[in-house]
Amino acid sequence: MVEEIAEKEIHGEPEISEPFLEGFNIKTVIAALFIGFVMIPGSIYLGLLTGGGLGAAAVWVTVILLVEIAKRSFIELTKQEVYITHILAAKLVAAGTMAGAASLVVHGGAFG
Repeated sequence: MVEEIAEKEIHGEPEISEPFLEGFNIKTVIAALFIGFVMIPGSIYLGLLTGGGLGAAAVWVTVILLVEIAKRSFIELTKQEVYITHILAAKLVAAGTMAGAASLVVHGGAFG
């Protein structure tokens, strides 16, 4: 027993306090659909109307909104699900793609 503890200290293996949980499930698929059908059209409309995008605020607004909706629906989200939702929002509500030498930004994330 003492040898195992000493070996872990030598190799620097951290103790795993939580079991592995899958973060990609039906809740994150619903979150991706919400992002795709609500947040991205809103981002495109804002980009066309004002010439700017939501930027990093859109990611956090999306995550906080989805967490609050889950809370009101008595659904618990794990850290992994919130992280996957954050990554989805960051990728889909990105600033846009550069088009041409005039630095024309086409808003709409991955769909722009």
